[in-house]
Amino acid sequence: MTTARLTGSSIGPATAGCVSDSLHKEFCRCGPLTANVRSHKPLTVGTYPLMNAIRPGLLYFVLVMGTGFLLGMIRVPFLVPRIGERWAELAEMPIMAVVIFFSAGYVLKRYPSVRFHGQSLIVGLLALALSVGAELGLAVVFQDQTLAEFIATRDKVSGSVYLALLVVFALMPRLRLSGHSLRSLLGVWR
Repeated sequence: MTTARLTGSSIGPATAGCVSDSLHKEFCRCGPLTANVRSHKPLTVGTYPLMNAIRPGLLYFVLVMGTGFLLGMIRVPFLVPRIGERWAELAEMPIMAVVIFFSAGYVLKRYPSVRFHGQSLIVGLLALALSVGAELGLAVVFQDQTLAEFIATRDKVSGSVYLALLVVFALMPRLRLSGHSLRSLLGVWR
């Protein structure tokens, strides 16, 4: 591979082999003065896509699950006795949807290496696996139920909405990435 060292010209410093758009410069470590002519080096932690998604996936899981745990501490003792389990869970879900939306945006902002379609999807799926594993594990340990009993005792209405929210939870980093790209394009057109 050939490495070129370039100097500034009348239009400023240039890089060989690199795209000159701002999105590429944000994710590339080719640098303004040196660049690999044949290929660029995107920001990555490891060679495998899953390795890049572990920390962001853990953060996404902790933000959403931690908020759900805090809301559960309010829901169970205060709302369930007054309005019932179904309505208490349904009242909590719009708040959780907002938390999911903002948590996915925060993770994408904090970890630029996952601002790619496949990476953002891996982050969401990893967080989903951790969330489902934690919830099922906690239900079996703390509620003295088997896994089959826990699933059978779920309310049909709030359980269905919960499953839909889990799908949104898994896909939100990818959906927010699309919105982030759209805003970038609109910013260019202004």
